Amino acid sequence: MNDTVLNFDGDFKWSEAKKIDCPYEYILKIKDYASRQTDLIMYKIKRTVNDLSGSTPSNFYGVLEYTENTKTDAEREELRQENIKRSARRAKQAVQDAIRTINADHMITLTTRENINDREKFFKIFKEFVRLVRTKGVRLNNGKRELFTLQERRQWLFVAVPEFQNRGAYHMHIAVHGKQDINLLLSCWYSALGGSPSDTGDITKGAVNVSYKNKRFGGKTEKYNVMALVYYLVKYIAKSFEHDETLGINRYSRSHGIPKPVVTKQFIWTSYKNNKGDFWEAVKEVYAIADFMGLQELVPWNKKNSDEIFILRGVWE
Repeated sequence: MNDTVLNFDGDFKWSEAKKIDCPYEYILKIKDYASRQTDLIMYKIKRTVNDLSGSTPSNFYGVLEYTENTKTDAEREELRQENIKRSARRAKQAVQDAIRTINADHMITLTTRENINDREKFFKIFKEFVRLVRTKGVRLNNGKRELFTLQERRQWLFVAVPEFQNRGAYHMHIAVHGKQDINLLLSCWYSALGGSPSDTGDITKGAVNVSYKNKRFGGKTEKYNVMALVYYLVKYIAKSFEHDETLGINRYSRSHGIPKPVVTKQFIWTSYKNNKGDFWEAVKEVYAIADFMGLQELVPWNKKNSDEIFILRGVWE
């Protein structure tokens, strides 16, 4: 994140943006993805009381006392639930950013015949599947599929979210970009499950399904496919927390090397106190910035009857 000081108002510093005396009402966060998508996220500044970071020890007098934690069970439970909500938000955002960065337009679903309800065991099998996909090729030998080792590792970017089914077993939803080799995926999944690449019929230990999300609207980019996959996988992040609220466990898996979006921030000039601009004036400025950046196929979003946040998505050539 870029915390560059933006001196729109003389000596006013970016680090003071949330203080009571900040002269701006709105901040614009710009997220640039490697897939040439950009989000312009305008949100209202939440004021906080000026901190005491500039105070010196001489400002304080008295004796340090120990105070027993007097939180009630209800208060501790409320704090735990808030931590769970924060963890869920972070996981959802990480999944969304990764899917949009790789410009995913296909979804793979891996299922098992065995009711695997051990999360650690299932993730271990999935990790082996990914290793095989990256290091193996598939060929026919006397009419049967077999795996062979590639001279160079295959780059295979993915974002995966597990789902715990009603039957009591995990399966995996995986967002990927581009056409997939179904024979390779089948062979790797069967092998990861302890079977043979050439298994067929009732002896297979699982199944692989590859689906493509068609565009729901016109346009020359695949951004609608991407957002459809984002909404689909984020839904399973939410279900994951409903199934198991334990903090610190794997909620998703993603390839190493997927870059995070580049994030920059700036103030909305029309929201400066002397400019007397309201929410809609600030929105107009966001559109003007999008036009200046050359963004196309703009898609707006904001909460109904709310002046807290406005999002404008677009793509650039």
